[in-house]
Amino acid sequence: MRNLRVGLIALSAWWALGLGCSTSSGPELKGRTIMGRVIAASGKPVGGVKVLLGKSIVESDEKGLYSLETDSKGGVVRFEKSGFLPGLERVQVEKNFSVGLDVVLLPQGPRLSVDVDKGGEALGPRGALVRIPKNSLVNPDGERVKGAVDVYLTPIDPKRSAELRAAPGDFVTEEDDRPRQLESFGMLDVTIMKNDEKLNVAKGETLEIKIPLPTGTKDPEEEMPLYSFDEERGIWVLEGAAQLSEEGDGYVGAVPHLSAWNVDRPYEATCVSGRVVDKDGNPVPGARVRGVGISYAGDSQTQTNAQGEFAIAVRQDSEVQIIAEHPLGGGRSREIETGDAETEVPPSVGDEGCVDEGEWVIEEGTYVDRGGETTVCSELGGQEILDGCMYEFVQRIGECGATFKGACVIRISEEGNSVIEYEDGSRMETNAEAGTTALYGAGGRFCYEVMIESEGAFYSYVFEDGTEYNMGADQSDEFILICPNGEQYKMSNDESAAISACTSGQPDTSDEEGGGDPVSCTIELPDTGAGGDGDDDPVEEDPADEDPADEDPDGTGGSSSSDDDPTERTPEGTTCTGDPDCTGADQICCPIVDGYSFCYTQANCDLVLGR
Repeated sequence: MRNLRVGLIALSAWWALGLGCSTSSGPELKGRTIMGRVIAASGKPVGGVKVLLGKSIVESDEKGLYSLETDSKGGVVRFEKSGFLPGLERVQVEKNFSVGLDVVLLPQGPRLSVDVDKGGEALGPRGALVRIPKNSLVNPDGERVKGAVDVYLTPIDPKRSAELRAAPGDFVTEEDDRPRQLESFGMLDVTIMKNDEKLNVAKGETLEIKIPLPTGTKDPEEEMPLYSFDEERGIWVLEGAAQLSEEGDGYVGAVPHLSAWNVDRPYEATCVSGRVVDKDGNPVPGARVRGVGISYAGDSQTQTNAQGEFAIAVRQDSEVQIIAEHPLGGGRSREIETGDAETEVPPSVGDEGCVDEGEWVIEEGTYVDRGGETTVCSELGGQEILDGCMYEFVQRIGECGATFKGACVIRISEEGNSVIEYEDGSRMETNAEAGTTALYGAGGRFCYEVMIESEGAFYSYVFEDGTEYNMGADQSDEFILICPNGEQYKMSNDESAAISACTSGQPDTSDEEGGGDPVSCTIELPDTGAGGDGDDDPVEEDPADEDPADEDPDGTGGSSSSDDDPTERTPEGTTCTGDPDCTGADQICCPIVDGYSFCYTQANCDLVLGR
């Protein structure tokens, strides 16, 4: 499975398949402890993440694992790393008790620029937008900010499972002094910085934002309640209402401060309860229990108590998938029809209004899906899940032998094409205009070419002998592979849940030989005088020092403007650093390397950057 992760260039969380599973006993649970794993939305572990609760702080290791001992009884655990949105999760921790808490982090949106002396707007990924009136921002001391500011817009799609898990909190609000659960119809994090300081909106001022609609939204309502996220309390707070945009592609609202924003509808909550035990009937404390809406877009979670008991909030009269995950990897899933009894949020263990699902027997290292099928975590990467043409596809990817080891050289042409060549002979050649990337294995043998199809929804993989596979995700966020003979392979939500449960708290053992220090690459830019440093000297870049949020100080990954919307469009593949004409719903200024950007479609930019 190592070569699957290394060789494929894809934009989905299915690459969590590359994570190994272990059935070892793992770290000993003791004291008042929060432990788990931090992964990116792509499924890769994230090291160097600061984990904070109260006065306690630790960092995740290179496998994304962390263990935080704390004196706090609970609160909002904060996960911080430059280039990512902060992870914000509420927990309660009993004395002499350990809680499992795995977290998904989303990359922060690309850096855009607006001159607040004039005012202007910034257009981010998926059509996310913020309009900033002139002189409307203040620094942490309350002083008005002048000049250019850095704007980061990060949309969160609740229809995409990885992004839903990365959303802050657990979709709880308060109404009439009582908690209620929310169903999301789109989220957007708005962060504005200057000189490493986080800015806010001046008193009496508002900014206008547009939150993109979730994937596959049909017949959106004209008006929706608008909520902001309270990072101290870990809940969503009703702030007003948002209106459907004239284009019908998002919700527009006025916001008096900067935070994550969410358009939601409260739903009538009920609960599901049960008791999680091991095969010998002993309680499993600290097991995470997740509720994922099937007939609605909502997510909730809780942990079992010292007796293995849980009660989790869900929507009334709905279909929901409940997943109990073993703290050391493994678990069990059930599909449940919820009841109509109104219960508190969060519900209390023993609430008679809960649908009681009895005992949930879970074992470390195995996962049982909704249909009763058992998956052995250590075999996740084998024939048991990757059957049929999918298994053949993975084998062909593995045969490539593209290890991407040793020193590398990145060559970029004036047209925006790039070649990344490694010391072992592996290389990637990207044609930005055609939207293709060709991969070559060690020794320079051609392996396959990847091309974007269907407006970025699917990728075609064409191998040396001409056989073609098409890969992507449908509107239900299920993974699909279409094989040369027309056979279709789908990875169900059950299989995705198995991967999540099995990798819970486990180290990544799939690529031990690939570890070590990052490799420095020499970047060779064309001598055009536009967007680069203007000389012929190669630029040395060390990936260990890169900050994803700082790749293009002149506005990348979206568009920004302090004037009227431009009427002309920059031709794709041309340089665009500082170019306000690289705009449009599907065209952005893409940061190839620091200070050197090309005007690409969003899909082509993602392909070039391997996101």
